Amino acid sequence: MKILALDFDGVIVDSVLDSLFVGHNAYLRLYGPGKKKYFGGELFTFENWEETKKQRQEEIKYYRTLRPYIRGATDYGLIQKLIEENKFVKSQEEFDNYRKTVKFDFEAYEKEFYKERERLQNINYRAWFNLEPPYLKVIEGIKKTLEEGAKIVIATSNRRKAIVKSFTPEYFGFTIKPEDILDKRFGEDKSGQMKHIAKSYNIKFKEIYFV
Repeated sequence: MKILALDFDGVIVDSVLDSLFVGHNAYLRLYGPGKKKYFGGELFTFENWEETKKQRQEEIKYYRTLRPYIRGATDYGLIQKLIEENKFVKSQEEFDNYRKTVKFDFEAYEKEFYKERERLQNINYRAWFNLEPPYLKVIEGIKKTLEEGAKIVIATSNRRKAIVKSFTPEYFGFTIKPEDILDKRFGEDKSGQMKHIAKSYNIKFKEIYFV
């Protein structure tokens, strides 16, 4: 038996705008609005999102340059804090050093981040889903692979309950069972998740193809 293990963010979907939308709102809900805050300190809504994207192209472009430095949900708030403090980072090392020295309640922010994502999904899951456009060729490849009878497992740092609905015919056009979606509970990093896959499906590491 061979298993294709796929990451979610950056492999199946482009999650940049989701992380921006949710992360920005979570920060404002935790620390309040303000002119110094990213995007004018105003909450994003599904109703104002399209207009916001048009008016804030430069800020979105800057956010995209910082997004690769982020290691987890706790880091999304740091981007806004960097802007408030008028600080700029140009490398992973600079971002990591800032993270080590800054005074920031990472635990409280992480809770608010997931709370905000769940709130948005409850308001309109389809609108939230559209914040994470899938890579169409990848989706087509997954469909074909499943039709051929191959086993696919999702290995993600996301939360299972946040994305499980996407893996249905209504959204992606195919089904991956909840038990085949491994989130960070099954390993803090990908190596931990691969170990869980090998043990759960009784296969060797060389039989796992991770993308």
